[in-house]
Amino acid sequence: MKKVLLSLLLSLPLIAFATFEDGVEAFNRGDYSRAAREWQPLANAGDPDAARNLGRLYQQGLGVKTDLIKARQLYRLAAAKCNATAQNNLGLMMLNGHGGEKDLVGAFRLFEKAAMQGLHADADAMGNLAGMYFSGVGTQTNVIEAYKWYVLYGEYTTDVKNKQQLLSLLPQVEKSLTPTQKAEAIKRANSFQKTRCVP
Repeated sequence: MKKVLLSLLLSLPLIAFATFEDGVEAFNRGDYSRAAREWQPLANAGDPDAARNLGRLYQQGLGVKTDLIKARQLYRLAAAKCNATAQNNLGLMMLNGHGGEKDLVGAFRLFEKAAMQGLHADADAMGNLAGMYFSGVGTQTNVIEAYKWYVLYGEYTTDVKNKQQLLSLLPQVEKSLTPTQKAEAIKRANSFQKTRCVP
């Protein structure tokens, strides 16, 4: 009996993983309602990747009725478990007041948490953080930190279109920097070290 129970327990993560992957495959085929059905139980169980993906479906109305409140809740669940994409997406919703009240300081903190993880797939948080430092939204204006994060975003992003937009924006940002400030920003960017997110 103990051997049967142990083998069942050992197989549970594989079953959950397969279900998550089934959701990914369904999403890639455009079967969004199937993806939602696959991810919902996993999200309910606290899986951050499933919650993040399900949040996207609710945010965009893919396979489910658009529900920004639900999307925000799902992103919050995943963000609390250090999912950088969910942190960035929740930050954007909070910044724009989608699915709840605007929270500029909260958005800034989420972008910072995601950006500090230094993940190439989630480099958008670096660009969003830079924009907040540059504009002084949700934090005090800091052109050195803004330029640092724009430089890091340029290094980390894998999105060619976003990188081109950044390159067109950098001259405007550079105009607000003294040569000393620019050198300090580049020094900070060069010494950037990823930080592990703590839930």
